[in-house]
Amino acid sequence: MYNLEVAQDHTFVVGDGQWVVHNSCGPNAYRKLRSNLANDERPVQPGQNPHHLIPCQLASHDLIKATNGAFDMNAAYNGRPMWTKDNSDLALGDLEPYHANSPRYADYVKSLMDSEYQRLGATGQLSPTTAFNSLMSIVNGLNTWIDTIGWFGALQGQACPLY
Repeated sequence: MYNLEVAQDHTFVVGDGQWVVHNSCGPNAYRKLRSNLANDERPVQPGQNPHHLIPCQLASHDLIKATNGAFDMNAAYNGRPMWTKDNSDLALGDLEPYHANSPRYADYVKSLMDSEYQRLGATGQLSPTTAFNSLMSIVNGLNTWIDTIGWFGALQGQACPLY
């Protein structure tokens, strides 16, 4: 798999046929996230991509729907600048993993959201407020998890991909 950035939007190729694939966010979502991160004083630097902590392909997840529009996929709270694989040395210097756009990451996040949605529903606590708070808890946990991956990479002396 190869990562490349075209017009500031993350794309990559997959399979033996090397088909070009674009993250399901689309260019407008990346521009909005990039802008919101800059407004939050966390600008995306050259060699970085804006990373949605909760991936765009999960925008129609029941937990997000339960917020009644309160959770903004492109808000700064759902984003993080991440170095590309070509800049893994800079990622290592920042104690960060590099952006690998792995389907395993999206599957992991989906499993967290599925569990939380089921928990809220089973306990009768599902509301727009509790759904939003649960998503924010997931986002905070993902940030901690990403930090930990970066630290373990530093201990090994090389940046690791975010899976």
